[in-house]
Amino acid sequence: MELSDERATDKFGRVLGSHLRAGSILGLVGDLGAGKTALTRSIALGAGVPRTTVVNSPTFTIMNIYDRPRGRLLHLDLYRVADAEELEGIGLPDLLASGAPLVVEWFDRFPHAFPPDALVIEIGIREGTNRTLRMKAGGPLSAALLSRIS
Repeated sequence: MELSDERATDKFGRVLGSHLRAGSILGLVGDLGAGKTALTRSIALGAGVPRTTVVNSPTFTIMNIYDRPRGRLLHLDLYRVADAEELEGIGLPDLLASGAPLVVEWFDRFPHAFPPDALVIEIGIREGTNRTLRMKAGGPLSAALLSRIS
């Protein structure tokens, strides 16, 4: 899929966010500056996170939790995570068990720390604000999500 500009990326993210369900895991992959955090902002808006909530990359805190009318939305950034033990330290098993939708930036650093049923979105930079997306569903929940947004 090709997104021609920031507006198209925002629209896609909002649609994606509006279709998240309990247990949804989105794994975002891409180079620095590819737009993982910008896409997460749009996903959060689509998922019902209030506009007044600041959605930024939790690069140093590892995790942000956003409240919304339908429960929480979890946002992880694995860029500075050194090893899987650090994920245990933030309570990843409990976060996964909570069923809250989860958006994970730098998912490719620790993909085996998550259930295989994740929708992995690889963001590529074409030029300027043009982006390409390649999406791969890892199981039935993520396949259903992919089907809903297609």
